[in-house]
Amino acid sequence: MPINVCDIKLYGSECLRTSCTDVKDIGQATLTIISSMIDTMLYYNGVGLANNQIGGNLNIAVFDSEPLQVNSNYEDYLVLLNPKITPHKQIGTILNTEGCLSFLDARLDIRRFVEIEVEYLDIKTKTIKTQIFNKQLISSAIQHEVDHLNGITFNMKATQDSLKKNKHLLEDVRMIGTLTKDMVKYIMSER
Repeated sequence: MPINVCDIKLYGSECLRTSCTDVKDIGQATLTIISSMIDTMLYYNGVGLANNQIGGNLNIAVFDSEPLQVNSNYEDYLVLLNPKITPHKQIGTILNTEGCLSFLDARLDIRRFVEIEVEYLDIKTKTIKTQIFNKQLISSAIQHEVDHLNGITFNMKATQDSLKKNKHLLEDVRMIGTLTKDMVKYIMSER
């Protein structure tokens, strides 16, 4: 059971349009933030979460390794600190339908690079540099969360058709502002 679940900032929140700052110290405070992010991601059934989605401003993204079929580096989770992506443009792109915790039920079509190189710090401050292919969409998930960390929300990269199809939902999400645990409990009880 998650211990420290945070509220999710929704589309329209200022923190989602702000670039995060690099993590300089990986002490207990940072580990507590990472733990809260993982609890929050799991509570809301996400596969990834960026720190600014919970109102923070640190360059941290977490991923549930199991659905993404990727090796974990922190218990059962992949944690990226200060990630930087280099796309392999010659390999090309793929069109995916993505969701986002900050956009509730919106599903948008996004074009992502099939292969990327990502450089990041792990929680032991070791620099990791690895190539990631679009196997099981891990490449897309990392691009999605790193976009968040750079103040870019997925609607900014969506196809015009998917934006038109989701126009009213996007307007509704913007009006809500924050998704709280109480709202989730209410929604689940109504189903």
